Amino acid sequence: MGSLTFGIGFVFLTVGRSELFTENFLIPVAAVFSGHSSRRSVARLWAITFAGNLTGIGLFALILTAPGVLEGEALQAAGELATTLTERDLPAAALSAVLAGAVITTFTWLAEASESDLTRVLIALLIGFVLLAPSTNHSVVGFGEVLLGILAGTTGAGWADLARNTAIAVAGNVVGGVLLVAFLRGVQAEAELS
Repeated sequence: MGSLTFGIGFVFLTVGRSELFTENFLIPVAAVFSGHSSRRSVARLWAITFAGNLTGIGLFALILTAPGVLEGEALQAAGELATTLTERDLPAAALSAVLAGAVITTFTWLAEASESDLTRVLIALLIGFVLLAPSTNHSVVGFGEVLLGILAGTTGAGWADLARNTAIAVAGNVVGGVLLVAFLRGVQAEAELS
C-alpha cells in the first residue's frame, strides 16, 4: 500500500514542476552531449538540486518526527525501511542504487515524452511504485527514509549508516541515470538524427 501511495509524491513533483536530484540527469546530460551546456554547469545544477533536496527532506523528517504528527506505526515502518537500506552489503546497495537511478531518469524521459498532464500523473504514480516496492536505493528518497528512522528512533541505523548509504546511492544513481539511461538515450537520439 505504501508503494502505491508513494507515487503521489511524484505527482506533486510533476504537477508542481519540481525536481529531484536524479531527475536532472536526462535533460542536462543531453544538453552536454549535444554541446548546448558545459559539464561544469551541470555539476553545479546537480550540487544545488541535491543540497536543496536533502535540506527539504530533512525539514520534513523533523516535522514528521515531532511528537503526535505521525502515528507510531508509520514511524515504525520508516524505521524498517531505514534498516532495509542500511543493512545491505555494498554490492546489493550499489546495484539497488543503479536501478533507482535508471528508474527515476526513465521517469523524466517518459514525463517529457507525454503529451498530457493526466499521462504524466499516471507515469508518476507508476514510477513511485516501481521505485519504492523493491526498496531501491535512491539518494534523496533513501536519505529521507533513513533520516526519518534515525530521528524517530525506530531503526538501529546511525549517522554513519546514513552517510554511507547516501554516498553509495549517489554513485549508483549517477551510474544508472547517466550511463544506463541518459547517455544511451543520447546515443540513440544522435543515431536517429543521422
